[in-house]
Amino acid sequence: MIFEYLETSTIKDTNESKEYWINQDFIPQNLKTKLKSSNVLFVPEERYDDMGFHEEVLPFLEFLENVGGGEINPNICMDENDYQEFILHSDVLRFGKIIIEYIVLPVFTNYLYDFLKTKFFNPDDEDKIEITLNIQENNKNTELEFRGSLKDFQELIHDEKFIEMFEGDGE
Repeated sequence: MIFEYLETSTIKDTNESKEYWINQDFIPQNLKTKLKSSNVLFVPEERYDDMGFHEEVLPFLEFLENVGGGEINPNICMDENDYQEFILHSDVLRFGKIIIEYIVLPVFTNYLYDFLKTKFFNPDDEDKIEITLNIQENNKNTELEFRGSLKDFQELIHDEKFIEMFEGDGE
């Protein structure tokens, strides 16, 4: 069943770990310690020589901070004084890339789905979601780039093989 979603999604191994992003030159030293303790990390996207985030990132971050209950420790991989937002007018909800520690993946995806339900007035809407989940487990990072409907996303994250796709090598 999981492979039905691969037509609009890609899954690949990547070297872009949480440590990779924390050690970028634009991250101030005082922020690095805070980012290291995060288990959900929103990373910036480069557009037109600027680094920033899509407009849905900040509301979703605040949602996670309010409902996470200590299980989720989210953060943005950028100093708040440098925060920029990309506003693209379309029927696609964009979140960019989010690095997630494997241990919180099931909880995170449920919170993400709950957040998405607040954005869609009709679950059968044809509006699309665009998100890259970078799952970090042991010494392995796997990225899922998803673009599809809320219904497809719900079916994907509730597929029993979804979590198994990201299991690390046990090192």
